[in-house]
Amino acid sequence: MERYQKEFNRIIKLLKENPKGMTITEISQKLNINRNSVAKYLELLRVLGHVDMRTIGTAKVFYPSDRIPISSLLNQIHESIITIDENLKINFVNDMFLKSFNFTREDLIGKKINDINLFIFKDKDIQKTLLNSLDGSQVSIEKKFEPPISNKNYYFIINIIPIIYENIKKGLIIVIQDVTEKKLAELRLRESEKQYRMILDSLGDKIHLIDDKLRIIYYNPAFQNWVKELGLKEIKIGKTVYENFPFLPKNVKDEYTYVFKTAKPLTTVNEIKINNKTIFTEVRKLPIIQEGKVVHILTIVRDITLRKELELKLNEIKELKNYLIDKSAIGICIIQNKKIVYVNERTLNIFGYNKKDMTNFNLKNLINLIHSYNKEKIKEIFENIKIFDRIEKPFIRIYFYIITKSGKTILIYAYIKRIKYKNQPAILLFLIDLTDILENLAEIIKNSDNIFKKFLEFNNIGKSTHIDVLI
Repeated sequence: MERYQKEFNRIIKLLKENPKGMTITEISQKLNINRNSVAKYLELLRVLGHVDMRTIGTAKVFYPSDRIPISSLLNQIHESIITIDENLKINFVNDMFLKSFNFTREDLIGKKINDINLFIFKDKDIQKTLLNSLDGSQVSIEKKFEPPISNKNYYFIINIIPIIYENIKKGLIIVIQDVTEKKLAELRLRESEKQYRMILDSLGDKIHLIDDKLRIIYYNPAFQNWVKELGLKEIKIGKTVYENFPFLPKNVKDEYTYVFKTAKPLTTVNEIKINNKTIFTEVRKLPIIQEGKVVHILTIVRDITLRKELELKLNEIKELKNYLIDKSAIGICIIQNKKIVYVNERTLNIFGYNKKDMTNFNLKNLINLIHSYNKEKIKEIFENIKIFDRIEKPFIRIYFYIITKSGKTILIYAYIKRIKYKNQPAILLFLIDLTDILENLAEIIKNSDNIFKKFLEFNNIGKSTHIDVLI
């Protein structure tokens, strides 16, 4: 086609100078070109859209075209385009076709498409489709090709469009789109997805994948087995999480919406009722992002029912322990860093202070409550916690007097031990108020003495003598 360009330009220039039109004979005479050659050039220019023709009587008059040449448009398209007539002869190719398959127009124009050395048109299926399409409708084919001189596979989408030329002859426009890179990327992605699926299938965690409509599009065997263990119906792919699990709380939808909108993972603990049984689950929702948008959410479910039940039991035991300690008949006090950090109710009753007062006491405040009788000895023990490093016995047992808030002096029997409290050294005190015990003991002795005197008098033994014991 390029070799005719000089003659094409001369003819187009001449027609522009004669806008009323010229016949083949007139053009032949003006340009001194053989009449048959002029006719051939004009026909090609018509096909390319550069020239229009009108029939006036028996004469054919040619004009410069007012249209945008179709060839100019087709040359701007990124797909490869070739047109053939009903005899499968090529009459047009665009620049992209020449570039993609390394041809010149002289290699192709006027030749049968089956005769050119291009693997696409050597394919028997393509040849058959071209012949059938002349009398049929538009066809689109996606096909893999393995050229004999290449170790690379190619993928093309080939659109075959039937057309009718102005001379009422049939033809085809063939549009070839190279989708090799896209297809190879899809295959790599599918292989990658296959590997990821194998990994997910092998995990013990219960996993399912949902789309932006909350439809389940995948679940692994661990999730399926868990659902069966709970006595639930089989999971249906393509149905929403609510259609599969109608007992889910309504806030689950809000949680998924949050992940889709923010692209941030979310972990929640849910309490659900299934067949009159309470199930606790820890659910992690992880966004799957493609091209900057969340397209799926990977949901990892862990059944933490047993753990939750153990936590509840431990909390009950802890509450019971705290209750027993707080309500114990023995005073309990913990000193750490020379400050009182814990006292139970009995300790408060012994000292006569409220909890706020005592937990604000430092060691000096506590020692000031001790009677001067043995204050120095107790001070030495409390102020020097390292003294317990030299103690072989588990407890030190001491007696000391304290002065309560009301000013009363009482005798305390204490067990003292070095412990760790919140991972730090501390002193643990068990405090027993002996005052009530001694008073009760004196009362018992007094009552026993009266009973003994009455016994003597009743038996006429005579008046008895006794010694009052001061405790």
